[in-house]
Amino acid sequence: MSFQSEKVGTAQSISTRYTFIGLADQVAAEEEKDTSGAWKVSKSYAYGASGENLSLVDTPVNGTTSKKSFYGVNPHGDVETLTDASTGTTTSTYRYTAYGQPDKVGTTGDDEFKDIAADDADIVNPYRFNSKRFNGATNTYDMGFREYNPGLNRFLSRDYYDGALKDMALGFDPWNTNRYMFAGGNPITGIELDGHYAILENGDRARYLDIWNERHDTAVDATADQIRLERPERGVVTTSRQDNSIPGGSFRNPGDKNGYADVMQVGPARTGLPPVRLTPDL
Repeated sequence: MSFQSEKVGTAQSISTRYTFIGLADQVAAEEEKDTSGAWKVSKSYAYGASGENLSLVDTPVNGTTSKKSFYGVNPHGDVETLTDASTGTTTSTYRYTAYGQPDKVGTTGDDEFKDIAADDADIVNPYRFNSKRFNGATNTYDMGFREYNPGLNRFLSRDYYDGALKDMALGFDPWNTNRYMFAGGNPITGIELDGHYAILENGDRARYLDIWNERHDTAVDATADQIRLERPERGVVTTSRQDNSIPGGSFRNPGDKNGYADVMQVGPARTGLPPVRLTPDL
């Protein structure tokens, strides 16, 4: 009699410190503790002028030998190879399904595909599909605003914005009507930008969104300032999603059915004045 157990377990507990480049979300270095408990740099990264990955220096915290590798990235933005900086030899290859799941045959070398989930300590290069950071223990990518699971072909949380108009734009966006959808449902020619929007092949959508967001923010700020100036006696003016929730105010929003005002002014309770809710016209 024989049986095969499920490949499950608990990942090793590791603390990692990250150093970022200025105010950007790009990781400059990672630190881990060695056997003596001292923090040491385990990985460092270099980027190009446009933010593309250029090189990785991997240094075992309990060893002395550092290894520098150059990234090879395809036109879609996916990391495909690591090349040893000293020998010019390709040491690792990476392949993916259309939705970014690591391919068993094509993932070779230092990060050879494993049947069981690998914790982050086992990963030499965390940057993979769309050049986003991959977590082997959870099989997810950090896409910026949200975590993405390539095995499920979708994000793990729904998309939203704090501002009502920005959030409404997501709902009316034909590429984002499903708030869990990845890359507008087209991961072949679309590239996920930040966990909110995908960039299409011709770039038209990105230009449209830039114009929309700029006009939206300008309208909200101008409206809020005007209310504060003309109606200060009516209370506090707020512009955040958390403060401006309207219970039952939306039939499009699944779950709580709440709506969200871009600008809301709520006066003191003793005045008896109703709150003012405004949505500026663009």
